[in-house]
Amino acid sequence: MVEISNFDLERASRDQLIGHICNLESELSAWRGDDDERAKLRLSAMFALTGKEASLVYALKSGRVLTKDALLSIIYAGRADDAPLVKIIDVFISKVRRKLAPYGIAIDTLWSVGYQLTGDNLDKIIAVADDGIKLQLSNDIPIKPISHREGEPVYRGAMTRSITALLALCDRADPKNNEVTVTASAFAKSVHITSSFSSLARVLEKKGHLEVISAPPPGGGESRVPLAWHIRITEQGLKVASVWRAQS
Repeated sequence: MVEISNFDLERASRDQLIGHICNLESELSAWRGDDDERAKLRLSAMFALTGKEASLVYALKSGRVLTKDALLSIIYAGRADDAPLVKIIDVFISKVRRKLAPYGIAIDTLWSVGYQLTGDNLDKIIAVADDGIKLQLSNDIPIKPISHREGEPVYRGAMTRSITALLALCDRADPKNNEVTVTASAFAKSVHITSSFSSLARVLEKKGHLEVISAPPPGGGESRVPLAWHIRITEQGLKVASVWRAQS
């Protein structure tokens, strides 16, 4: 039976809804025995990729050099009439690189030609997609300062917004039980995250970095009092945070 993920339909944007539908279609295809879709689902689960991002990485799994036009036709297969401009591939590559970087995986750029996975990078992707291998976080994470205000903690590393959120939650958690209670708006403002806290929390929960003990109802309910999230940081989440901190 296909497991339907916990998705906040009330707060999702149009693009998030489309991505969610694509993910559900991939899950259904994988359940029916489609090896390609099963491989994409493994990539998506390992690296928290969207459906289109997983399709891009799966295409690069061939080890061939792929042009932007080729990647666009793969990602938007069946949508030739309303596909976006080829420049969108730059955005996809940038997002995918940030998600692969913590595992020591890099996508090579061949200027004026295209993109390619080679060597260790290719081997890791094949191991995840074909064999379902779970990768460990790399100890060789590139350092990049994150903008901050004076007096606030500095989060470092080539971080995604979800990792930034995880580190901030760890800072606020009670060391006795690794639990923390936050309101979404106050938390996002304090660490300068513009993404939906709900989306970030669910991504971290899906990756096993935290457990959502209680969350506000979709739409915020009838109460005018700011509704809080009660979260427990898992052992895996604490280990991930320590790896990132070690790089700073």
